[in-house]
Amino acid sequence: MFIFFLSFLFSQINKNWYNRWYQEGLEFENITLELYHSFKFQKSRNLESYFNYQWTKKFQAFLNETYYFEKNNIIQKLILNLISQLALFLFFYLALHFISQQTLTIGNLMFYSALTSFINDFTSQLSAFIVSKGKLEKAFQQTATLLFPKQKNISQSQSLLVPITSLTITNLNYLINDNFILKNLTLTFQNHCFLKGRSGSGKTTLLEIIAKLRLGATGRIMINEQFDLSILTEQSIRSKILLFHQDDFLFAGSVYDNIINFNQQCDYQLLRLPEIKQLLAQNHLSFAQMVCNNGENLSKGQRQIILFLNLLLQRCEVYFLDEVLSNVDYDSKIILLKLLFQLKSSQLIVYAGHDQIVEQYFPTVIDLTKLNMINE
Repeated sequence: MFIFFLSFLFSQINKNWYNRWYQEGLEFENITLELYHSFKFQKSRNLESYFNYQWTKKFQAFLNETYYFEKNNIIQKLILNLISQLALFLFFYLALHFISQQTLTIGNLMFYSALTSFINDFTSQLSAFIVSKGKLEKAFQQTATLLFPKQKNISQSQSLLVPITSLTITNLNYLINDNFILKNLTLTFQNHCFLKGRSGSGKTTLLEIIAKLRLGATGRIMINEQFDLSILTEQSIRSKILLFHQDDFLFAGSVYDNIINFNQQCDYQLLRLPEIKQLLAQNHLSFAQMVCNNGENLSKGQRQIILFLNLLLQRCEVYFLDEVLSNVDYDSKIILLKLLFQLKSSQLIVYAGHDQIVEQYFPTVIDLTKLNMINE
């Protein structure tokens, strides 16, 4: 009866442990899925380090809860087994006592057999507990190493100290399945450029190649007509070039978190501008509003406004914008474009798209369809 009572007590304790473990598991699963689905967008917006840290922190929390949950179960099993074995020991001791009075020796055999069984069970449970802890720690180390290998130290020769003011592309070629997407492409991005062209002409591909989100292109890309882009590491490029896609990713958190890019060092004072307050009000957005599942609770226009405000707050040298205002209404679009050229007047901006309203704001227009030699 005592063992049954103790088992019931342990089951009640385990409910709390299980709920905590299950909650941590759900949170870890959510951030892992978010990490997977937003991988390209993290790279383009220089958020890899932040989300790697968040994933590792959640993984460690889940690992700790798993460890303590399993430890609690093992301790409970040890206690129950110990009580059970003590009861068995007492039974055989009494049996031995009564049998020995009749000068029988079989009780000794039964006693030592039971004692040996108890010691074996106890040591097996204890060793399983120790091994489980080691396995969990090893699994964490191997998984972290696999997903987030340590970055090598960046040498000074791979860093660019001067700001990027122009990008010159010469004889650029890029193929997919032996078909040219870009062929013998030569052009220069300087100041503020609007990159247009028919759908499928390679606008997005070109921006992703420069931002090192696509590999395998041939040709030369020069920075300020002096430095080859290939000398820069990916980390250095992430700190200098930001690429925003048409359907970029919104992360779990508040609207404010997504606007400041989870970076408390950004220019968040800009959010006090009356134009931004007006923009948020007329689009029914608030800083405290929560973003769910990549912004499925928001319209496409609201998502693009949040992402555009995000880029306005980031300090960078080059901004690649891939149809980032395609779903924004006219009035909001004008407000955002004026803010862009007011706040980023000295930065290199390339906007890829078809929107003639946006095109009018750029002094330089480049037609990729005419420059790309895939039909020649």
